[in-house]
Amino acid sequence: MKQILISEEVYHGAHRSVFCFMRHILVHGISMLSITLFHFEKWISLSLLAVFFVFLLIIFYLYIKDSKED
Repeated sequence: MKQILISEEVYHGAHRSVFCFMRHILVHGISMLSITLFHFEKWISLSLLAVFFVFLLIIFYLYIKDSKED
């Protein structure tokens, strides 16, 4: 079995870059999460609005159908 020796400088440099990457993900992840939640709330609002209009169309259709029968 071969043993790979890594110099201490390379090890700490890699460790530092992983730490910077994790910090980057954390900071930008929080901002992306807030943007995602904003878009999710916007999507829910648009979906509810669409459901409301479909509901109004169904009521209007039933009203017209009922008035034609009279």
